[in-house]
Amino acid sequence: MTNLRLMKGHLLVGKELIVAKEVKEPEPHFGHPVEELYVDIENELNEWGVKQFKNTLNNLHDLVIAGLKDTNKFNSIYKHRSDKLH
Repeated sequence: MTNLRLMKGHLLVGKELIVAKEVKEPEPHFGHPVEELYVDIENELNEWGVKQFKNTLNNLHDLVIAGLKDTNKFNSIYKHRSDKLH
């Protein structure tokens, strides 16, 4: 549960930085959930019967790295992922 909350916190801070029109600061907040935290829960997700969501985290991170040219796509993926973490 701690790792899920940390992921959610990173995504929330990253989203707030994007809203504030920060350019480089959001990237680590979208990278850390998959690079540092997901690995600790990946096997447990299967045990809990929870669908894997690593690809969605990677998609969010990729969009941020690319410069958020499609904010509608970002918002859609972000909302979907945020709902799932909740």
